[in-house]
Amino acid sequence: MEIFFMLGIVVAMALAALVTDDAKRLGTINSFAHIVISGLAVKVVYHVICIGEGVHIGKIFYIDGLSAFFIFAISILNVASSLYSIEYIHRELSEGLISVKKMKTYYALFNLFALSMFLVVMFNNMGLVWVAIEMTTLASAFLVGFHNDKASIEAAWKYIIICSVGIVLALFGTILFYYAAAFQGCARTLNWTDMVKVASKLNPQIVKTAFLFILVGY
Repeated sequence: MEIFFMLGIVVAMALAALVTDDAKRLGTINSFAHIVISGLAVKVVYHVICIGEGVHIGKIFYIDGLSAFFIFAISILNVASSLYSIEYIHRELSEGLISVKKMKTYYALFNLFALSMFLVVMFNNMGLVWVAIEMTTLASAFLVGFHNDKASIEAAWKYIIICSVGIVLALFGTILFYYAAAFQGCARTLNWTDMVKVASKLNPQIVKTAFLFILVGY
């Protein structure tokens, strides 16, 4: 249940950013929320690594040891970023470099980015992982071009182009994985838990090619 609380808190903070005009208050609440999320991440790590039980919720979410490690790492980075953002955004706002609307947009995008990163390591389905990574690209692209000046807009477009090339390569690798499973009649799903069961039956050449495309793409 911890992962639902984690995702729910992030979504709540993204929505809260749209209705709060006080930069310092919003930043403080945002930091506190991510500290709570990091505490929940510790519980997930303990459950998965120390107890040795993966978190399996339906066919959508599956968290193993590697997922738990990255959930913890993402949560710690979010805490550090949210703490730094309090004074950073307040100073930008007080100096007139950004408007209240931009401040609210920043915190909304901050939490959408955090949400998409969590989903990447929580999803069991490779197709959904691809969608979540595309979400990280979209959210972070707006953050890169946050100030809307010439330099930031140029950087955002370069970032989008580079990420788009990678995401296309990763999509092709994902399709190859599905083809390898479907061709052998082993599985018609992109769930990691289902693919692992039939891994020994998959064409090794196709799997290696798919892995290379996914590795380079992501």
